[in-house]
Amino acid sequence: MRELIRKELKGFFASLSGYVVLCFFLVANGLFLWVIPGMYNIPGSGLADLQPFFSLAPVLYLFLVPVLCMRLFAEEKRTGTLELLLTRPVSVLRIVTAKYLSGFLLVLFSILPTLIYPLSLWFLAQPEGHIDVGGIIGSYIGLVFLSGMYVAASVWASSVTENQIVAFLYGLVLSFLLLSGFDFLSDLPALSEFQNFILKLGVNYHYEPMSRGVIALEDVTYFLTVIAFFIWLTVRKYHGARKWKAVYVLPALLLLNVAAVHLYIRADITDDKRYTLSENTRQLLKNLDRGIGVDIFLAGNLPPGMQKLQYATTRMLEEFRRITGNKLRYSVTNPAEIQDKEEQKQLVRYLAERGIMPVNLSRTTEDETLSQQFIFPGLLVYDDSTEVSLSLLQNVPGYAAEENINHSIEALEYELTKALRLVTRKEKKAVAFLTGHGELPYKEVEDIARTLAYYYRVDFVSPDTLAADLSYYRALIIAGPTKEFPEKDKYILDQYVMNGGRILWCIDEVDVNHDVLKEQETTYAVYRPLHIEDMLFKYGVRINPDILLDGNCVLVPVVTGMHGNTPEYSPAP
Repeated sequence: MRELIRKELKGFFASLSGYVVLCFFLVANGLFLWVIPGMYNIPGSGLADLQPFFSLAPVLYLFLVPVLCMRLFAEEKRTGTLELLLTRPVSVLRIVTAKYLSGFLLVLFSILPTLIYPLSLWFLAQPEGHIDVGGIIGSYIGLVFLSGMYVAASVWASSVTENQIVAFLYGLVLSFLLLSGFDFLSDLPALSEFQNFILKLGVNYHYEPMSRGVIALEDVTYFLTVIAFFIWLTVRKYHGARKWKAVYVLPALLLLNVAAVHLYIRADITDDKRYTLSENTRQLLKNLDRGIGVDIFLAGNLPPGMQKLQYATTRMLEEFRRITGNKLRYSVTNPAEIQDKEEQKQLVRYLAERGIMPVNLSRTTEDETLSQQFIFPGLLVYDDSTEVSLSLLQNVPGYAAEENINHSIEALEYELTKALRLVTRKEKKAVAFLTGHGELPYKEVEDIARTLAYYYRVDFVSPDTLAADLSYYRALIIAGPTKEFPEKDKYILDQYVMNGGRILWCIDEVDVNHDVLKEQETTYAVYRPLHIEDMLFKYGVRINPDILLDGNCVLVPVVTGMHGNTPEYSPAP
């Protein structure tokens, strides 16, 4: 085998055409990524991210790999040396494997020069070296598997003809069908019932997560079995391979894929583990019992920060789709691209009614003119009967634009699962705030009450009302009481807990006069117990009469001026 591999490599690099092919590929790749403006241009995106390369690579290698592999068997058949090779004391499997490995090594030679890209990003990033090394490594692993599959398909294509051009075309068409053909088939209405199964047969379904740095056993097994399948087809093409019957090989490959799907072993090797979902989210997605649709309206020629937010949203929804078994589907719609102006106005009005307001972006074009663009940073989550709107952009006053983008990306999993729970909930349970002991007024608990109202019915109840039905409220919130609890109320609360109720105690028994602190630097803290210490002690809780001062206070946005009619915020401790 070693001599066969050496022969193929020597034959490729002995002619000028081999170097021309590799150089043409690398030049085209570099132009798309660093020079030609467009969606793949890395400097134009403003992000130290190599994702454009791994999105472009499947298309470029679609042409490169068949060129590198078209001569492997076709040339042997054309010159008549294949029959001589088959008479040697070398098994057909070894010959095919040697041909495959030589083609695979040629592809690896084409990948090696692209390592200059992450090195360039390392020095271009601000601050220097601030790139996702783990994600890039995972993406390269995915590219190697994808290339290996292209090579296997091209080797088989080369074995069925003696014409190199025909072998190239066969390999190109076959690789294209594997890459995109199954995606087209899955969109046909007649095959909607088998959509998930058809998608899993295609390369995109398995390459896409690997290109993001997520390595799953299911995807690795898919690529290895497809490679094994084409090698088996090539071996079967020649004499001595009839014992490898399809009745044994195909079921074995299929069983391997089924086993890998059920095991569901995956590794998120990105530096920040951005594609690792919480266990609660995974359970929610696995338990979906209906189809869910998601329409994303953040689209168009977006600035780098918004591109980052859009990409994070689509990647997380893609992970959701995989876990749900394709019960969740998403699409990206740009309202600005709708040709019918009346239809466009209706959609904008519809989105505004659901809280997805347009954001006006002012941008300076290349000719130094100022242009304005409206974007819609939101999405709709819906099923057959319910629709929930979601704003993707978390606008925190006082935060810089980049901080708001990062904050929005960090909150994506929570916001998306919140919307899913609202769409799929079967009943709305009740929670309550306790009253009658000097608890915080409504304006001071309004934020948490509004948030809880997404999921629950929120009431304000006295102990007597609570006692009327101890099992009605799923949880009880006691928010900052200032008056002592009488024995009767303590007994009602204890019985509520004994009946399975849950209580969130927000207790502060040390009173500080903040008005005095505004006038002088020091004041006294007074201990004011609420007469609940004995009840809490039975539950294993003791409240110490201490007060702590945070030495590293959180920054709070404070209005420090006005820019026209818009307030300007500055963070203050």
